[in-house]
Amino acid sequence: LLLLILRAAFRQGFRSCGAAFAVSILLFTIGILIALVGTTQSSPAWVPSHYQAMIPGAVLVAFMGITTDLVPTLGHRLPSERLATVQPFLYGGGILAASIAMLWAALLGGERHGYFVTIPTMGPAVLLWIGGLASGIGVLAFAGNIFGALLAATARRPIAS
Repeated sequence: LLLLILRAAFRQGFRSCGAAFAVSILLFTIGILIALVGTTQSSPAWVPSHYQAMIPGAVLVAFMGITTDLVPTLGHRLPSERLATVQPFLYGGGILAASIAMLWAALLGGERHGYFVTIPTMGPAVLLWIGGLASGIGVLAFAGNIFGALLAATARRPIAS
């Protein structure tokens, strides 16, 4: 199924929704793999990594893709189609890096504290920062593109009297 989705996304030219859907399926698959690896561990420290890939990763990237596709359907033009295509990779890549950093910390002996894992060494911390920055830039790109389209459409409409 994943190969069929990626094939369709390549045929589509990785436009915004195809890119978001492919990244979403990839993150979902990685989240499942993390869960499978985690079940063999004695500590539950891998769980936040699994959640990170599944919920803020796969689910939100899918919603971002749907929203990006709905804006033109509602009659608005996206300010940047290129930004709408790159944004899922920025956000999804950042979430993937954060998830891998959490899994890495768990495998190095970090302990689970709520939604997060204690980070025992500098390597996972650096990867977590990189992932956080990339996903933050991806969210800002998404918000700027969507709000730019909606605000531009609002500015063109005359105010009813």
